[in-house]
Amino acid sequence: MAPTQNNVPGPQTDSYPAPLDQVSFRIDAICDFFAQRLRTNQQPCIEDFLGGFEPAARAALLRRLLTLEIQFHKRSGVAQERSKYFARFPNDVLIVQEVFGPEKITSSNPSRVWPVIPNYVIYGELGTGGMGSVYRAIQTYLRNEAAVKVLKPDRMQIATLQGLFEEEMRNAGQLRHPHVVRALNAGIADGLPYLVMELVHGLDAASVLRRCGPLAVPDACEIVRQAALGLHHAHEQGMVHRDIKPSNLLLGWTSQHQDEADVKVADFGLALLREESLDDGPAPERGRIQGTLEYMAPEQYFTPHDVDIRADIFALGCTLFALLVGHPPFAGRYRNVQAKMEAHRDQPVESFRDLRPDVPIVLEEVILWTMAKNREDRFETPAELATSLSHFSGGHDLVQLLDTAEGRADPREQELAPTSVSSTQSPSTPG
Repeated sequence: MAPTQNNVPGPQTDSYPAPLDQVSFRIDAICDFFAQRLRTNQQPCIEDFLGGFEPAARAALLRRLLTLEIQFHKRSGVAQERSKYFARFPNDVLIVQEVFGPEKITSSNPSRVWPVIPNYVIYGELGTGGMGSVYRAIQTYLRNEAAVKVLKPDRMQIATLQGLFEEEMRNAGQLRHPHVVRALNAGIADGLPYLVMELVHGLDAASVLRRCGPLAVPDACEIVRQAALGLHHAHEQGMVHRDIKPSNLLLGWTSQHQDEADVKVADFGLALLREESLDDGPAPERGRIQGTLEYMAPEQYFTPHDVDIRADIFALGCTLFALLVGHPPFAGRYRNVQAKMEAHRDQPVESFRDLRPDVPIVLEEVILWTMAKNREDRFETPAELATSLSHFSGGHDLVQLLDTAEGRADPREQELAPTSVSSTQSPSTPG
């Protein structure tokens, strides 16, 4: 160890704990040595000084070394990013957060800082989207990892949105199913609504599709089958998701072990808060449509006040179509939103004979059944769809699919990254 090699007393290495005053002396000596190396620009490495201490003493030493280093660089005019320290000390995020102090998100610059959430420490960003950002967090007392989604400040400018948010969060908290991302907590911090969810270790189906291309028939059917089971549980609780799409289906490792993988439906409770800007839509509905157009049932657009679980079944059909073909149905260019949704309502879906000849004709019939223009002609419940898809998902290998996808770069990320800089893979989250 660096301190011992330079005549600084090293940590206690015997099988019994050192006396408290002796430990304190060694910590003081190491910190003095560390500070002296900082002053002489020798660039000491904190990690070299932590070995051999009991957990409590190590935590005390780390806290002091972090404080010395951060304050030294601050006086030198060199800004230190807490995210880099979180990456260096992933098991000590609470200590890093304590040394840096609280950091608040602001409406003027929400992307540059991390929010302060009661009883959670944010230590990484998992992704961002139209509704807000998703962060990686750890619970302060139980130390369980979680994903925290913080909505954009402008979402709360709608007069009725806060009450709607609170109602939907209460509903989402009632869902308990292996194929639904569990909502753990929700609230409003610094004026911004947030939702705490279980952290899924894996990728969303949209990322898998981008990295691997159109999926094998058994894998695609199994992803949608499991999602249908999760949606059926929500249906039994009287809930409709309203925004089913590949990015809201998470394919993750079960209990962080890479020998099993399953699918979880994300963003229950947030779907009603989405609002498409449909300025060219029908006058009574402009600005009030929830969902994603490419996967939206016709009635969800034309009569959004009258939507039931069969709208989610339609979206599952569009999702399965996309996983098999590589793009959602009616993905072509239309003159406006109204024209796109009229195609959903009036035009036939492209034949798999032209797009994916290996898709069984019976499976194509199942998909067309889910995407019937009239909801009365669709499956009645997601469970019925799940049963039908079980005939085509035999032989699936979601473990291999996820393993392959995680080992490949996202083409979208490659396009955005500078050619001279190697980009790192980021975890996927609820979209």
